[in-house]
Amino acid sequence: MLGAAVELMRLGRAPTVAELAQECRIGRATIYRWWPSKAALMLDAFVHQAELEVGGGAGLALDGFIRITFAAIALPERRAVLRSVAAEALVDSAAMEILNAFTSARRIALREVLVREAGGRLVSTERLELLVDEIFGVLWYRVLFGHGELDAGTARILVDDIRKRLA
Repeated sequence: MLGAAVELMRLGRAPTVAELAQECRIGRATIYRWWPSKAALMLDAFVHQAELEVGGGAGLALDGFIRITFAAIALPERRAVLRSVAAEALVDSAAMEILNAFTSARRIALREVLVREAGGRLVSTERLELLVDEIFGVLWYRVLFGHGELDAGTARILVDDIRKRLA
């Protein structure tokens, strides 16, 4: 079912539960047995897709982590879906739980990347948290407001800035 939701999201919007049920040849009630809301289902599908494309980030350098993360969301249709599901998560506690679990896992992975990037130098917890906020802040700000790209050039500038501050 998550695969079908991902395929339908490639249209650039979150599909309706009826569209998803039709695609999977099941009843809408079956979907609601597994997910409490459409937003929870869409976020679960988005997380599933991201995990397939981005993975956990284990072993990646900072530039690889940011480049891959940005590339996974760079397509306009993905940004539109992410904006939609993020908005729904603000009013749907089940969807917010899924979003929080996903973003928490990504934050942990990024902190590990930053510690490796520091090359054994001590970095305070407060500094690590702020750097994580800055990196994901760029991503979310650009996704939500659409004022800039999430391309390789942006990733490179961000990585260069973060590396200077870790030195």
